Amino acid sequence: MMSLFDHPEYRWRETYQLFHKKTRRPTLEDVKRVLGNAREKYQLEDLKGDESGCFESVTVFAPEAFAAIDITYVADDQGDEQISKIQEEMKEILEDPEDLAKLESLSEYDACLDLLHFERLSDLMSQEDEDMNTFFDPGALLTVIEKLTALSGGVCLDSASATIM
Repeated sequence: MMSLFDHPEYRWRETYQLFHKKTRRPTLEDVKRVLGNAREKYQLEDLKGDESGCFESVTVFAPEAFAAIDITYVADDQGDEQISKIQEEMKEILEDPEDLAKLESLSEYDACLDLLHFERLSDLMSQEDEDMNTFFDPGALLTVIEKLTALSGGVCLDSASATIM
């Protein structure tokens, strides 16, 4: 999969992680179905699955939102350490009991999807523009997170901003 980090028209904005159980790992067909049926007009490119049909990666382009999302399945033997670190860091910041319960539930998960959110730079702005949100709409990311979270039964978060979905 070619990362959008290498694409000059896109700039990385944030990374979300969708933690879920390996037993709920989506198939490539399920990902195509849920993202293809979204209200928004997405272009799915570079779809990859493993030999058993399980989802590996995709790049989702959302032209109307001036956004794209690289999504990759991560099989990490150090997942428990990563989850413990996230829980420790975010526990200090979160106040909402529902968010704290979701944070605590991360211990149940043993798989992850990384969602790297990118902004498409318009011809009308340079990378140094102060007002970076002129065209960019995060709604595409929120829709993709909603669909994949429902599909996997997991918890999605951005530990950098202490946001839990």
